[in-house]
Amino acid sequence: MPSSDPFYSIGHKHGICFEIIFLVNAVMHKGILNQHQLSDSFFDLLRRQPKDVNVAALNYLYSCSRRPVFDACKRLRAVQEWFLENAKISRILKGMQTIYSSVMKSYVEKSCPRETIYKRVKTILSDGFDLCGRKYSFLAFSSNQLRERSAWFFAECKNLKIHHIQTWMGKFTNRNVAKCSARMGQCFSSTYATVEVPSSKVNPNLGDMRGMDTIFLMELFQYSILENAAANGFQLETNAVDTDAAFDVLTTSCAEQGNAAAIMLSAGFNPQTEPHLRGMLTCIQAAQLCGLREKSRIFVPSGRWLMGCLDELGVLEQGQCLSKCLPHH
Repeated sequence: MPSSDPFYSIGHKHGICFEIIFLVNAVMHKGILNQHQLSDSFFDLLRRQPKDVNVAALNYLYSCSRRPVFDACKRLRAVQEWFLENAKISRILKGMQTIYSSVMKSYVEKSCPRETIYKRVKTILSDGFDLCGRKYSFLAFSSNQLRERSAWFFAECKNLKIHHIQTWMGKFTNRNVAKCSARMGQCFSSTYATVEVPSSKVNPNLGDMRGMDTIFLMELFQYSILENAAANGFQLETNAVDTDAAFDVLTTSCAEQGNAAAIMLSAGFNPQTEPHLRGMLTCIQAAQLCGLREKSRIFVPSGRWLMGCLDELGVLEQGQCLSKCLPHH
């Protein structure tokens, strides 16, 4: 049966790394293992085997077990031996993804009473929580995380504290939830380089103005980028049949996750005869349909994204735009 205390966590164990303890807690809170079954013999089994074998075994218990295990030591030993003897262990271990140990998400279960959830969430946000021997404190949240009932938490170390990161992020004096969450999310967003432009191809001078703040009156800028298109359900269903339609969807509405499939399509592979390519297109189709259910997206062929910052202080007049040029840029 699941743990009687939904917030119970196994602390640090000597000789066992954080990743293994984290997976043990995940298996226990799923109800597969009981906290009273995790004896010293159970942890001795984890100490005897390499880290990769333990990660694969615990991931297998978490994802493939449908019923509670009554003998934790016997079950863990059997799974470890199977991974050690199986000839496909290398391919299985390579498929395991790395668990990030410093930054994590905390999700709220829907089955708990509302009062208990409110008190627990308030305590976690103000005081943090302990997990596997580490102290996690509230760091930030984004607009998407608010919809998913999650947030960023960080385990402090000697040289890096929560207030150091928040100072680097900037000042969030505006307590509007939408603006505050959007700005926090931008601090942890990432971009991918597409075209490298050498410095010799860029002219940093604009007329006679060098390294100064300039206000352009009644100026319209036409430089923009193509909007990230979103495919509709009909286009997604034709991916596995029409290679041209699949290539258009991958190059217009998919980010880096569609690069491999787009390269295979451009090389002449057919999804009807190539199972691996068909599997990738099916996964992309499922992800796109999931995104359409969460948020409606309308593809505008001539649409563009305008990147910039609004003049919230009201310094600029109607039709004015502030452009700041730095010498090292």
